[in-house]
Amino acid sequence: MARVLGLIATIYTALGDRDAARQVLRDALGTQQQASLDVNLTGLLEKVAAMHPDAASAPAPLGSASALRERSHSPVFPAEREEYERCYAMVRAKHGAEEFDCAVASGYTLTRDEAIYSALSLLEPGAVNSPATARPPT
Repeated sequence: MARVLGLIATIYTALGDRDAARQVLRDALGTQQQASLDVNLTGLLEKVAAMHPDAASAPAPLGSASALRERSHSPVFPAEREEYERCYAMVRAKHGAEEFDCAVASGYTLTRDEAIYSALSLLEPGAVNSPATARPPT
């Protein structure tokens, strides 16, 4: 279900309906929170980062996605390679190299739940200036 919602978000983004895309991504992340497998989480995290490349916290979900890919031995498939590289390039271009690398490293250390919370935080109104190390409330 999360994968289908991620695809719908991609369509809304392509159509220019960012509000609908944000809502569908929130739903997809909510669905993913309930799932026992994280196979779709990497793509969702990358889509959220690409949607808000200017946000201070945008590189963190990329780090989380990278960590999930590494832990689950999930490569970037050839059919996904172009979107994957575009996403990283778009976010990297909005941040200095050191800032980007530091935020990606920070995202790499997040737990699954922290990564989802961080991505959900980016989807909230006014998230462009949110901190790079968003953590779930305790």
